Amino acid sequence: MFSSRTRLLGAIASVVVVSAITVVACLTLGGSTDSSHSTHSSIDRAPSPGAAPALAAAKAFAIALTTYDYTTVDDYLAGVARLTTAPYAGQFASSQATLRSAITLDERTSASTVTGAQILSATPTSAEVKVTIEAKYTSSEDSTPQPSTQVYDLTLVRRGTTWLVSDVASS
Repeated sequence: MFSSRTRLLGAIASVVVVSAITVVACLTLGGSTDSSHSTHSSIDRAPSPGAAPALAAAKAFAIALTTYDYTTVDDYLAGVARLTTAPYAGQFASSQATLRSAITLDERTSASTVTGAQILSATPTSAEVKVTIEAKYTSSEDSTPQPSTQVYDLTLVRRGTTWLVSDVASS
């Protein structure tokens, strides 16, 4: 008989294979606790006033991606997809069944806050942003909130007046 942890690891492995959403593996397994990549000293640092909306969009996406509750998993999945480009939303959609199962099976929850965000590069229509998240997650197996530091490198593109995430990597 497989343990719920083994089932969860199998589900996450499928997500990684399906798309570049490696961050899902990090958030569902509790993420890395390595804070050596932290950008604590650069919270909300943007190179120019015009890049501030991209920074805000990156932070909103990181929170949406890493904050979830097994009782509202459909809202979680839709919320993440709304903040992405169509191609990335398609990749994310292809992993939704796996994510839904992984989150609901063990009754997982996660609450996150941004502890650092920095624009690495920006043009009027694209930006590269590093975001550090502090998450606390629980499951039916462990109701004590487990802390986790997660660092994401996000690529954003501007569509009209809206910044959307087009790629995600965990670092």
